[in-house]
Amino acid sequence: MTVMGEVTGKEGTITIDGKAFALAEFTVKFERTIATYKPVGEYSEFNVGTTVKVTGELKRMMIDGSMNARLLGGDADGSGNISAIGAVRMFDLVGKLTNLDSSHNTIYLSNCIPTTNDFVFSDADTIVEEPIAFIVQNPKSDVSGNFTI
Repeated sequence: MTVMGEVTGKEGTITIDGKAFALAEFTVKFERTIATYKPVGEYSEFNVGTTVKVTGELKRMMIDGSMNARLLGGDADGSGNISAIGAVRMFDLVGKLTNLDSSHNTIYLSNCIPTTNDFVFSDADTIVEEPIAFIVQNPKSDVSGNFTI
């Protein structure tokens, strides 16, 4: 896997089913798999770029326990306790990228799948410091924005 680039941003709005439920700092990494083969009669290998993989992390997230339960695929009762955990839900991320000249670009990631095994729960007044890793389901159609890597 060859790293093509990485972007970081703040004020990332995380949504599930079109409803915003958290703000976070974030990092998004773009990687490309390289396939190699040696042509017959040649001394060197031939490299071919193949698939692109987009992963990231949510950091310093402002989220409460009931909203984190939604991310896990569960429902929360009125006390913020998880009453059921089901399939992990995909989320969308819209974030602001700050350039060296203090201008901003925007990145849009759809269908992000959490890949972190350990989730930290907090109340609404706490910032979750532990990162939550994710992968984008289909980088070809789920990544857009006005940025360069």
